[in-house]
Amino acid sequence: MIPFPTNLLRAAAVAVALTTASTAGAATLLSNLGGAGTAGTAFGGISTTVTKDAGWTMGSDSFALSAVILDLETDAGMAPLVSIWSGAGAPTSSLMTLVNPTFGGDGLYSFTPSSALTLNAATSYWLRVAVDGSSSQWLWSGRFGTPAGASISSFDGYLFNGSPSSFLNGFAVEGDPITPVPLPASLLLLGSGLAVLRLRGRRKDRA
Repeated sequence: MIPFPTNLLRAAAVAVALTTASTAGAATLLSNLGGAGTAGTAFGGISTTVTKDAGWTMGSDSFALSAVILDLETDAGMAPLVSIWSGAGAPTSSLMTLVNPTFGGDGLYSFTPSSALTLNAATSYWLRVAVDGSSSQWLWSGRFGTPAGASISSFDGYLFNGSPSSFLNGFAVEGDPITPVPLPASLLLLGSGLAVLRLRGRRKDRA
């Protein structure tokens, strides 16, 4: 009998891997946007703000990041740099700079990932808001209440230019839950693929 083609076996394995996880319905991972407004953090102009970070540690589930929502006082000329970092205790590795929305006026603005980004279970992440180097001036509004959510194990605090800060800026992080597909379905797919390959090999032997 002719051996199974290696590339087909690899394709079958990849197909199984792709069926072991799926996403379903965006969820709010953490937020404090329900709190009353308070003093915020100014950026640009004569402000000394370079970066403001907000950190959290994921719970037992992984999520695909779908959006970060910021409460901002701004105008059309604003262009903040909003990014996601990883790191325990402080942001150490930049993972992605998010895509800016169209600005104009005060309110809630949604920043979206430029490509797929998984927030892994039991891992610490940081939202970083930074000045863009232009002359624009804007404010990351404050909200009373520590950001919280059922999908995280802890909120790890705010950092102002790398140092702990007590100013609570308003934001939310949203993601699509990544749920495992039951293993029997994966095994069934693998078995079906191997059966087809075996049948093809027998037919070639008879030819």
